[in-house]
Amino acid sequence: MNDHIVEQSRPIHQGESVTDYDNGIVEVQMLSVDRVLMWRLVIVLTVVGLYLLVVWVIPVGDFLLSPHWQDWINRVPFDSEKWKAEERSAERLDMVVELQARHPLTGKTETDVGALLGPPSQELAGEAFPNAGCQRVWEYRLGPDRHSIGPAYAYYVVGFRDGRVVRTWRSSD
Repeated sequence: MNDHIVEQSRPIHQGESVTDYDNGIVEVQMLSVDRVLMWRLVIVLTVVGLYLLVVWVIPVGDFLLSPHWQDWINRVPFDSEKWKAEERSAERLDMVVELQARHPLTGKTETDVGALLGPPSQELAGEAFPNAGCQRVWEYRLGPDRHSIGPAYAYYVVGFRDGRVVRTWRSSD
């Protein structure tokens, strides 16, 4: 044997890996993490993650997203006659999604909008919404707003410039 190779014998400890090569060299390496400790860590992190999900993420997400889910779940087909008859009711609020999707008002005249939606709950000058770029604004009261934290009413707002619709949006007071 070579004089410069010193043989040592010692016991193998938990957490060590032994590799025996064909040339007679034995290599001992330390494993970085004990497997039992690793599984304990995985279990603890899973429990903490589930706790955070149940206690924080679900309630906060429900609080923030609930109005949007309610709008989507409660939507009903737009019916012009029901819209005109149901001023200040939740029925109008449930029709708004379908109204915006199936009856875009942009470019229509005041007469066209009046025929479809009836008279507005309130007519305002364009200064009421200075950033909208409208000369006149019609507001249709929809009913209690689901997106507000406190008590508020929702409105469907139609903005006119030069007698034609330039913009529509939902608003609340």
